[in-house]
Amino acid sequence: MAELNASVITEVERLALKGTESRTVKVGDARTLELVPSSLNLVAAETLIPKEPTASMLKLSTLSSLLLYLLSDPAAHKDHLLHVEGPDSVSLLSPLKGYHRQRELLAKAALQRQEFPFARFLAVEDFVIAVQLGFVDTPDKARVLAIAGNVRQEAVRTSVDDGVTQTVATKVGITRGQETTVPQTVSLAPYRTFSEVDQRASPFLFRMKGGSPDQLPCAALFEADGGAWRLEAMKRIAEWFGTQHHAAAELWPAGLRILY
Repeated sequence: MAELNASVITEVERLALKGTESRTVKVGDARTLELVPSSLNLVAAETLIPKEPTASMLKLSTLSSLLLYLLSDPAAHKDHLLHVEGPDSVSLLSPLKGYHRQRELLAKAALQRQEFPFARFLAVEDFVIAVQLGFVDTPDKARVLAIAGNVRQEAVRTSVDDGVTQTVATKVGITRGQETTVPQTVSLAPYRTFSEVDQRASPFLFRMKGGSPDQLPCAALFEADGGAWRLEAMKRIAEWFGTQHHAAAELWPAGLRILY
């Protein structure tokens, strides 16, 4: 099939300005393009020029694999853009090209993880398992697990003083019991960005509520930093690539930019 080259586009624009009669434009040896009055305008050029062909996106799951791809052929990635889209996604984009000013999406590193169900009350056993698997070990993590893992089958009481402070009955040893105050906020570091960067600790509201008479109480964590951890995680990802730039400067693609 003959291409709609620059000369054809120029002819379309010239005819679009001449009048409203139907006209034809020759495209190649065996193809003609009919221009009807409703399409005789300058927008025709926009719709006739095809977009640049693009390659299939390379799907990756770590920052290290994306870095290896970059360094494997520095010349091919000259003037490219690393876009940190979020704490769990980084894309490699080509420079703007073609009539339509396209950026080709060459590769993307997307974090594979199981998200913790924040803002949802879970049965104590499920809550303990989720916290064990989904958070970096910290003193506050141990404190949360100690309370949730030893809670007894009794009602959770909320203080009448402020409506926030809670106490639960927890087990001590085998037979004794005591009342333990549930901390209002705890500092925890969930696994929620790439393993190459440090997981940022942020504040969470830790709450428990009583279940039915024959069930243990439920527990939940609520994010309490307004999403600031996302910006910090994105900054750390950009800084990680910056560090790799300095460590492998001779292999770094010329003109590669990092945006977050």
